[in-house]
Formats: sequence, C-alpha cells, structure tokens
Amino acid sequence: MENLNEELVMEILYRLPVDSILQCILVCKTWRTLVRNTYFVNNHYLHQLQLLHEQQLDVDKLLDHHNTKSIVSLGQVFLIEKGNFRFQYFDETYDYENNHIGHDLLHPFDHFYKKLLTTFSDLRVQDNNDYYYFLYPIGSCSGLVCFCFMYNLREFRDVPFSLLTYPLFVCNPITGEYVNLPRCGAKEKDFPIGIMSGIGYDYFNNVYKVVVAIHNMQELELWPNRLQVYTLGEINGWRNIKIPYDISGASGECIHIDGSLFWMHRDCCNIVAFDLSNEVFVLLPQPPIYNPNGTHYKKLHILRNRLCVVLSRYPHLEIWTVKKRKKKLELNNNSSTLESTDCWSWIKELSMPLEGLGTSSYMSKNLIPVTVLNDGQVLLWDYARKALFLYDPRTTTTKKIVDNDVHKWDYVRSLPHMNSFASLKALGMNSKWI
Repeated sequence: MENLNEELVMEILYRLPVDSILQCILVCKTWRTLVRNTYFVNNHYLHQLQLLHEQQLDVDKLLDHHNTKSIVSLGQVFLIEKGNFRFQYFDETYDYENNHIGHDLLHPFDHFYKKLLTTFSDLRVQDNNDYYYFLYPIGSCSGLVCFCFMYNLREFRDVPFSLLTYPLFVCNPITGEYVNLPRCGAKEKDFPIGIMSGIGYDYFNNVYKVVVAIHNMQELELWPNRLQVYTLGEINGWRNIKIPYDISGASGECIHIDGSLFWMHRDCCNIVAFDLSNEVFVLLPQPPIYNPNGTHYKKLHILRNRLCVVLSRYPHLEIWTVKKRKKKLELNNNSSTLESTDCWSWIKELSMPLEGLGTSSYMSKNLIPVTVLNDGQVLLWDYARKALFLYDPRTTTTKKIVDNDVHKWDYVRSLPHMNSFASLKALGMNSKWI
C-alpha cells in the first residue's frame, strides 16, 4: 500500500464517503497523512457539495428522498440532556424505530463534546456553581459545527456580561479540530442573542462566516439592530452590519441554507434572508399560510437541507417548503437582454393529523419535525411530553419511539449535519486538536 502512486490514491480517496475514508486511513500512515493534506480536504469537500447539490436537484418534494439513492449522507447531530448533556451523530440510514439514541456512552461525537467542554478554563465560571453552563450548537455547515456558551438559568439577565460575550467555538467533530473565536465586539449596553446567530458558507469567496445578532438595549429599537460578522481565517475580526428588518419575533434559530442565513418573524411571518456573499438583507415573499388575524403557531425550520415553515393549525400540523429559482426578466421592450432575479415558490409538503399524536390544540405548538427518514417517515420531537414520534405519511399512523418516563430526556436539539474533513488550519485559523 505504501508504494501506490500518491496522486492516484488521493484521486480515489476524495471520491469516497467520509465513513469509508475513516476506515482507509487505518491502512497505513501514508494514507492518514494524505487525508490531512489541504488539497485533499478542499477537493473532498467540493466533491461532497456537488453530489449533495445534485441529490437535491433530483428530488422535487421533501418526502420523495426515499425514492433516490443517496450518495452523500446527510445525517443529524443531537444535543440530548439526560441529567447531563450528550452530543451524538446518526447518518440517514440509522434505524430510529428499533434503536435508542442517547444511550451510546462511547459515541465519538459525545467524547469530543465532553473534551471540548473541559477546554473552557474561565475561573469565573468554574469557581461559581450558580452558573450551570453547556455548549449549545447554533449551526452546522459542511462538516463544521459552531457552539455558543449557554447557561441553564431562568433569569438570563443574572449572568455577568463578561460571561455573555464569551467566545464561540467552531469545530470539526470528525477530525477533533477546534478553535475558539475572539470575543464579539459587543459592549455592555449590547445583548448578544445566541439562538439568533449562526454559521454559514460564502460560496462566492469560499469562506465560512459566523454571525451574532446584537441588540443594543439603550437604543429605541426593540429588535436586534445589527449583526456581528466574523470570517474564519481573516485577521480583521468582527464587523458590524446594520439589520434593516425587524427580527425580534424570530421563531426558532438562525438557519443556513445554500449560502444564506434566514430568520422569520413569528407574528407577521416575514422571512429575512442574509446573503453571505454580498452581505445584503432580502425580505422574502410571505408564505401563503399568513393570516393577520390567525393565532396559529409558526416556526422556521430546516429539514434535509430544505427551508420550511412548520405550521400548527389544529387539527393538523403542516410543513411548507420554499424553493428559490432564477427567473429571467426582459429589461425593456427594445432590448433582448435578459436579467435574472430570484423567484421564491411555496409548496405544502405534508399535513399530518394531530389527533394521532394525542395532542390538543394548545399543546400542538410543542411539536417540531426533526428529520425525514430514508423511508419517508417523519421523526418528531414533543417538547412538552419529552417524547419522540415517527409519523408515516403513507399510512397516516404515528408511533411513539422514546418516552420520557422510561429514558428521562429533558431536552433535545437537532441539526442536519454532513461529515467532512474541512480543516480550520487550512482556513488560516490557529486551531487545536482534541
């Protein structure tokens, strides 16, 4: 194996899925060294993105994924609280129905998470037992996961400001590489909002960017009025960008899809997109579900790399997805020149009866889809009952697969995740390894 042509081996390896490569690097030291090569990392990453994009184009509807052969595995990472926090990853072939997530104490992602947590050495936290802290995943992008520090306190204002502005962590759980970012440029009159922050990829400039929504409490606006933007690998630090739209009522976390970050105002259903390439905000057309007099619960969400709105409209839970297409427009009557513009269209993917979930009208807002499985079933998490359900749209039947009375779950956070060998060091970061 050591005598094989190095370029040929690299060309073969970067076309393999991550799981296969992890087995290959056990063959010899030469192959293990090749996988850490910047050329290999970049080519494997771009190849994964291309395959994932082609898979998305082959699927018209969210629930049709089980009709296609997956070349790139888009799995899920879970942050699970069961007395303490566990961080685990399951690919799209995982059998949720017959296996219990959260039980594997030797899970590599969980091992990485606990090691990462111990790197936090701020004595102001460690010496004060009043602040029970944990790492909260705010986003996953092409193999990198971004964590922010969170505190399990009812009164968030009781936490000292110096702790609220502690650096974010960006890491690759597969390689064990991580970096803690410098403190964002918040001042004591500012309030950084962790769950409205995220990480995304700028496809035009080929860079990762982390954003933090900042609310200046001394100004008149009641909503976060600017973003702090940090480009991984740049030395300029955090930059300020004014937010022109109200995202104060944003439902759910900041969501990254295809080079843009999204927020949705829960009341007026306005969806705001932030393009990471030109760093411009765009207001999307309101989804057809919007009713100014309605009291239905709405949440912006991501399912299998699709932007969607989850609508609780008793007696049904609906999932609406949005697609962006390029529409060509003629500039004027005397010119044959065409200009392309973004055209957004909404599709109602699924309407599931809430009665089968044993959920009342009031409690239906606690239901959130986690992912769509390979066989077309929808995995759901019930925040109120702390239970996992599987809904089969073909038979319209529901099955409870995790019950809090048995497994003692307190909290679940889930994100779509694609494993990769993305290197922080190759991006110019002063990273470390666990």
